[in-house]
Amino acid sequence: MDRHYLERLGRLEAPFVMDTQGDFPVVIERAQGCSVWDVKGREYLDLTAFFGAALVGHSNPVVVSAVQKQAALLMHGMGDVHPPGIKIDFMEALQRSMGVTDYRFYMGLNGADAVDTALKIAFAATKRPGIIAFDGGYHGLYSGALRATHRMDFRMPFADIIGPMARFLPWPDARGHADVIEKATALLKTGEYGAVIIEPIQGRGGIRALPNGFLHELQEITHQYSAIMIADEIFTGIHRTGPFLASPDQGVWPDIICMGKALGGGIPISVTAAKQDVLGGMGRAKNEAIHTATFISHPLSAAAGIAVLNETKRLGLQDRAGQLETAFYEFFNARPWPSAIADIRGKGGMLAIVLDPGVKAAEIVALHKKIKAAGILVLPAGPNGHVIEVTPPLIIENGQFTDALEVIAQCIAET
Repeated sequence: MDRHYLERLGRLEAPFVMDTQGDFPVVIERAQGCSVWDVKGREYLDLTAFFGAALVGHSNPVVVSAVQKQAALLMHGMGDVHPPGIKIDFMEALQRSMGVTDYRFYMGLNGADAVDTALKIAFAATKRPGIIAFDGGYHGLYSGALRATHRMDFRMPFADIIGPMARFLPWPDARGHADVIEKATALLKTGEYGAVIIEPIQGRGGIRALPNGFLHELQEITHQYSAIMIADEIFTGIHRTGPFLASPDQGVWPDIICMGKALGGGIPISVTAAKQDVLGGMGRAKNEAIHTATFISHPLSAAAGIAVLNETKRLGLQDRAGQLETAFYEFFNARPWPSAIADIRGKGGMLAIVLDPGVKAAEIVALHKKIKAAGILVLPAGPNGHVIEVTPPLIIENGQFTDALEVIAQCIAET
């Protein structure tokens, strides 16, 4: 156990960042491909991709080389005054990967940054501060994004300073979603709501997909009442579920798309992509930019982003996501499930093992420690941690993947 390192960290870091008192954290020294090594040299197989960021593998050599080369040329740019040339190359590459030309980009550093930007664009376009979001939604913890994040334990301590909360609608059920559309319509009719924000598949909310047709219906009523549709594709984007973006795969090109995580291959990056016809409210920069920061359009992020986009094509990761999905369902459908497993779900490389609601919190903690002790890293998700996220780097080999699923299933059965 890394107790010595955690004690040192506990004496230095703000206590609200992480729990350094428990015995769950692994203090990481290095990572390569799908493998992670702790400070004592123990190897783990990573089925988290570190919150989805390492889609092309940890320390992908092409990404590392691109960042090193760029660092030697230009470490930092002046993104809103004297732009680094490589940010133009990155935005052109991103536009090609999206396959459409009517979006304009704001390049930040993390997902909450992208969501904050999207909400400001939506308000500037509509002059309506209301936000419609969904149960289980996680959009980040910055002040703007926090308004649309569903979990009360994140929001309520800061309720007095972050302004009005979003109105949260039920996550639509596969058995029918007409009632959710009706509730959204009733809210939009009031003229108070300028933005509707949704994840095409919820990540931290428990790997929950939308029923067929829902996203298209939601966009139709959003536009009917002149509101802005925002798709949070920070987790689902960049081939995590197969296609480059999950929303167009569901028949929708939202007004604003938020991207991040996998796009930087481990380097901080986010992109808010907005259609030109919703950007007018933000105006045009003259002497000063109305929305900016010191490290926007960072050259290292741009270099990493170009490398990641190239690697997803070279490695065929769009197809690889589908192969992982097939391997996942074939594994579980070929054998009896441990009694504690209630369901399996997900798409592409964004998959989940759902535990029975009767499994106690202490048992979930014990299960994750057991899986970690077996040399595998996974994360809990869902409101009570009853979902085991399976979101590995898409470069993982089938044998590695199914062997890890076997270990997880055995740990569930034993716990």
